[in-house]
Amino acid sequence: MSRQSKRMRRKKRRVYAEQDGQCHYCDCDMLLTSGKWLSYLPPTFATWEHLDDKYSPHRGTAPKGSGRRVVLACHQCNHARGRRRQAEARRESHGTKSTH
Repeated sequence: MSRQSKRMRRKKRRVYAEQDGQCHYCDCDMLLTSGKWLSYLPPTFATWEHLDDKYSPHRGTAPKGSGRRVVLACHQCNHARGRRRQAEARRESHGTKSTH
């Protein structure tokens, strides 16, 4: 196992403990496992959530203060947020903005 993957596992465990094992969005209890053996990700599987996603105008800038760029979210919330942001980005590129 590479040094980087060990470091990411430690970081994931640390963030998981800081969040008391709960999703950043819905506060459900998340599963913390490697996921390599899973043929699918269960809805409560802990995944990295980038607060400044690839559609954010702030992506790549330094965080202000001690602001964190990533949190853990359950797979269900993370996937739903990703689909929503993709749809918003498509609407904005076509000149129509969401009213939500």
